[in-house]
Amino acid sequence: MTRDRVMYWAQIIGVGPTSTYRIPRKEMVTNSYNRNYRFCGLCRETKTIIYQGKLKEEDIIHELLHFKFPKISHSNVRTITNILLRILEE
Repeated sequence: MTRDRVMYWAQIIGVGPTSTYRIPRKEMVTNSYNRNYRFCGLCRETKTIIYQGKLKEEDIIHELLHFKFPKISHSNVRTITNILLRILEE
């Protein structure tokens, strides 16, 4: 399921093939004291979405938008992500 969704959104956003890598929780070290902290990010060199836990649709869209539009602010990426999610719900 995850792979299909990543490929779907990569095609829609126009970034081409993208891979994913799930980090085991025990391998992630953060400064966060929140036990519910989830990491999700993008390795630009390999076009890989790196994540912890479950990769959500919102995460996929968000990270691919960062890749496609690196100069857009984080706030604007969140706004565009939410718009795309609302369209998906209709």
